[in-house]
Parts: sequence; C-alpha cells; structure tokens
Amino acid sequence: MGLSGIILREKKYINFEEIVETIKVAILNAGMKYQNGIDFEQRSDGTYEYITLNVIHNDGRDFLMYIYDKSEDIYDDDYDWIRKDKSLNQIINIENFSECEDMLLSFAFEYLKLCPEDIFFNEQKWYYSVEDIKKIAETIFDCEWCYKDPRVR
Repeated sequence: MGLSGIILREKKYINFEEIVETIKVAILNAGMKYQNGIDFEQRSDGTYEYITLNVIHNDGRDFLMYIYDKSEDIYDDDYDWIRKDKSLNQIINIENFSECEDMLLSFAFEYLKLCPEDIFFNEQKWYYSVEDIKKIAETIFDCEWCYKDPRVR
C-alpha cells in the first residue's frame, strides 16, 4: 500500500531541535537505527527547514522521515477538527513504510510515549492518539493496522 503518515503537534510547542532529539530516542527505543544527513534544506541563516532521516531495521528494511522546522510556514492544512482547542500542524512526514508497518508501529508507540500530546495522522484522514497506538501495540500484530480506522476497532 505505501501510504504516508505524519505527526501533528500543537504549533506553539514546535521546537525543531527538541523534536529531532526525541525522534532519535524513539527510534533507538524501538530497536532501530537511523542515518541522518541524507538530505536537508538549510536556510541562509544556517537553520534547517527540514532534515531527512532514514530509519533502518536490523533486517535492512527502512522508511524515510522528514522533520520540519517552522512547519507552519510550510504547511497550512487545517487539522483543528482533530482537537478543536488546539492549533495542530505537521512536524514529521513518514514515507515509504509499505512492508514496514511493524517498524512504523514501534516508532509511533515509542515516539508518542515521549510526546503524548502529538498525533499520528495518515493519508486516509484517520488519526491515532497515544491511547490508540498503545491499544494497537498491545494486541496481536496486524500489518494492516495503519490502513484501518482506529475508531472502529
């Protein structure tokens, strides 16, 4: 299937350096490794617009992750319907996770444990809270988990 997913965070809490470090910890906690510096877009002031991480499983499977700084300048999609009292925006884009759904679940579980206010959202307009991901992670693994609406489980 190969859908992409994103992580949403309330705009006022977006801190690029903190997000990057949290992602790295979550990847390691999930038993994977990462390679960074594959791609990056640097501004004239030396700050990054985004960086790319290649998340790698020990069996060689991988997916790409784009981490955005100042994402409100890049994406202006309206995710406020998810949490009416919050102004959510994309901070992470995860791509090419087809056949890596177990890796995605492990990462999402570890990441959301560290950042429980963030949301995993996929192209089918389904969103997963930390509670949703925890329920999914605690059941028998279903490789279709990220292609199903978590509200009808």
